[in-house]
Amino acid sequence: MTMTVATTDGREADFPLAMVSEVTFSEKPDGSYFHTPLYGKKIGYHGDSLVESRTNNGGAFAAMISELTGSEYENRAKSGASVAVTADERRNVVSDIESLPDDLDLIFIGGGVNDFWINVPLGEFPSEEKPGMSASADLTYAVDETTYTGALESVLRKAIKKWPGKPIVYMIPHKIDGAYWGRRADGLSFRDFTERARKVCMKYGVTCFDAERTMILSGGNPDHRERYFYKSDGVHPNEAGYRVFYVPRLISLFSSLVY
Repeated sequence: MTMTVATTDGREADFPLAMVSEVTFSEKPDGSYFHTPLYGKKIGYHGDSLVESRTNNGGAFAAMISELTGSEYENRAKSGASVAVTADERRNVVSDIESLPDDLDLIFIGGGVNDFWINVPLGEFPSEEKPGMSASADLTYAVDETTYTGALESVLRKAIKKWPGKPIVYMIPHKIDGAYWGRRADGLSFRDFTERARKVCMKYGVTCFDAERTMILSGGNPDHRERYFYKSDGVHPNEAGYRVFYVPRLISLFSSLVY
């Protein structure tokens, strides 16, 4: 069984009832209703191609969420972007995160796959206790924005400062073919990066949308590649992949965080 939801452009979209956990009615200016508390909220997105709204990868999810909920959005994500500063001067989140508008109600950030693929160092994460303070509570030490860990810490520090009190979500993506099961020449796996991201998010009190651990979508599954990935690449979901796996979960998560 499914529930039909009207979109802002007059179309309809069906969601399996098993994916619908809560329905909230919000009034629109014309007196009709959206079935979401996200109506009128402004969401900022940043990251790589998995977050970028591109038609050739299914449109990602920012536009879909906006259509289904009546939320507004600004998307600064770009294909090929890294989290860290790199020698090739590609778009990176740490240098650009503050370009998002000041008046956001929620900030969503994704990244890390390109950092892994282009051999960005993982970097150090303080774990030793200091006199009178755990290193995990120290937010004042210098970080290296040319490493994944240092750049992610800097991204979250900048976001917390620019949007005080607003919910921040960092995405760990689904199991990606060519990353999840692989290792680099330095011996690191992408799981080393995702495990580090979990620790950094926990340290800064940032919500971690952990698709790697909680989503069945897998780039290593031949049937999934055929049905749910753009050109069966095992990396970028197509429109069906986003609508079935990402959009319902993100709408539910965002609805629980905004106020």
